Amino acid sequence: MQIYFKFKSTVLKRLLYLVIIPVCFFYSSYLTAQESKGEKITTVVIDAGHGGKDPGAIGKHVREKDVTLKVALKVGKYIEENLPDVKVIYTRSKDVFIPLKKRGQIANKNNADLFVSIHCNAVGNSKVYGPETYVLGSDESRINRNMKVAMLENAAILLEEDSEDSYNGFDPNLPESYIIFSLKQNDYKQQKSIELAQKIQNQFRKRAGRKDRGVHQAGFLVLAGTYMPSVLVELGYLTNPAEEKYLMSDKGQSILASAIYRAIKEYKKEYDLDNKVEKKDKNISKPKKNNTHYTVQFYVSSKKANLNSRKFRKIPEVSYCYSNGLYKYTSGDFKNISDAATRQKLLKKLGFKDAWIAKNNDNAKSASKQNIKNQLHYRVQFYTSSKKISLSNKKFSGIKDVSYYYSGGLYKYTAGYFKNNRDAVKAMKELRKKGYKDAFIIKMKGDKRVK
Repeated sequence: MQIYFKFKSTVLKRLLYLVIIPVCFFYSSYLTAQESKGEKITTVVIDAGHGGKDPGAIGKHVREKDVTLKVALKVGKYIEENLPDVKVIYTRSKDVFIPLKKRGQIANKNNADLFVSIHCNAVGNSKVYGPETYVLGSDESRINRNMKVAMLENAAILLEEDSEDSYNGFDPNLPESYIIFSLKQNDYKQQKSIELAQKIQNQFRKRAGRKDRGVHQAGFLVLAGTYMPSVLVELGYLTNPAEEKYLMSDKGQSILASAIYRAIKEYKKEYDLDNKVEKKDKNISKPKKNNTHYTVQFYVSSKKANLNSRKFRKIPEVSYCYSNGLYKYTSGDFKNISDAATRQKLLKKLGFKDAWIAKNNDNAKSASKQNIKNQLHYRVQFYTSSKKISLSNKKFSGIKDVSYYYSGGLYKYTAGYFKNNRDAVKAMKELRKKGYKDAFIIKMKGDKRVK
């Protein structure tokens, strides 16, 4: 955990109280709730920020609570009209005050698949404008700026009765309270929240024609207690005269609501498809034929090592797997044991005296991979060439499942066959670490790319 503030000694005792106790409150859900996901997106909670005695940000002509309610109801209406298999639940459907803690509880109680909280922003500079979307966390590059936004939204708890007890002493106006949000949170929730947030921002930019202020992380209490992927959308700035006018208008509200709906629709489509493919793959019977292959395991570590490390520089076709708390590094993939023995001798000469030959049954792996190839799946495109390059070329050493397709006069090389976008993202990050900075994810069916 990194701390970005300098505290006076008199604050340190309070800091322990403010940080340690709220951690138990906010993150207990991550420790006790198992990662549960259904096969489809069936329930979405739409949260209109503020309400009742809490007006939120105030512009010259409109209050945040009024804009957020109108946009939230429009988002829900679009979903109900166009996605009949999705149930929409509102944390509020009229001008009433709802405690921040209760908003998350509504989502959890209804086993929601997504939680979208809608807000408007405000800042001292009237020239600032444009929507942005937040997920829970701490963004080191923008921590001070993001904290101001979170403080503004979290101030609603000061209007709640017994807020000091309900939030274990959390003070939205103290910077030290926000240290808890730099803690690592549930990886699945975080990743899917970011995916939804990116889709919302893409819709704001492409469909709504608004300035894209990006996806960021900050310590929003309303997101802290939810079990499911959750985002907080800032529609724009009421302190910008032109944007306030846009946010007040029925046209502006409809366009922004439509953008959020389209993002949810896109997210749902991909999520449902991913789980459909996974379910089909689980039901495929394994072939009876027993195909065996060999690899040479030469290094084991409790810590993950970079495949570009100097220790692996002279070793061809390095890959690894994680098992029983250890990273196990192997070299090659051989059909017969004699080739594996040759590689084993090389590794021993290079100093890996304990290198040994591992025997693996590739039966289920091949069947699963072939099924994925025939279905709609994801790959990571990382290299393009006007000339065809052998898949055994050294430049592809250590990269799993390299293949290519020919399009537009170019050979385009890909890695992996993934049933879901989540696994493809992990592979993309690994390839970028290897030096393929422009690696990106594509969708394929068979050997043809699809949109």
